[in-house]
Amino acid sequence: MYNLFRNLLNNLWMCFMSKKYYDNFVQHTIYFEPSTYNTIKILASKKKQSTTETVRILLESGINHELLANNTNSIAKILTPILKEISRTDNERLAKLIIKTMKASAAGIYLTMQAIEDIGQNKGSHRPHG
Repeated sequence: MYNLFRNLLNNLWMCFMSKKYYDNFVQHTIYFEPSTYNTIKILASKKKQSTTETVRILLESGINHELLANNTNSIAKILTPILKEISRTDNERLAKLIIKTMKASAAGIYLTMQAIEDIGQNKGSHRPHG
């Protein structure tokens, strides 16, 4: 009699809960390795949750992590060509600036060498008045 009453209450409670709480969920059966199930039970007891809720949270967390990883890859695929183009443009601008600087340095070296050569050629032609 006690078991019958307990089963009846349990069924009523599940009907009440399914209408109140479980309407937004889909039921699915999952089979676990015994070690995995034991780990889930340990996690559930530490967090003071049911194993069902713990599994649901773990699955949602894993799915969110996977979605984040996929979205990160998608964003990276979009941003990589843009950043390469920006970098290429900056690199080309920097290379042109370096070339101009090198030309200016080469011109300065050439003019300095020319001045030294001119001083060397004209060294004996001018004597100081004294």
